[in-house]
Amino acid sequence: MGNPARGGAGMSLSLAIAILTVPAFTGMEGALS
Repeated sequence: MGNPARGGAGMSLSLAIAILTVPAFTGMEGALS
């Protein structure tokens, strides 16, 4: 139970970080240029 839960949480966390980071990075790029 611990391993699948941990893997699922890790995948969700990575996905959430990617979704939040990409627009923020693009926004910074747009603001700098």
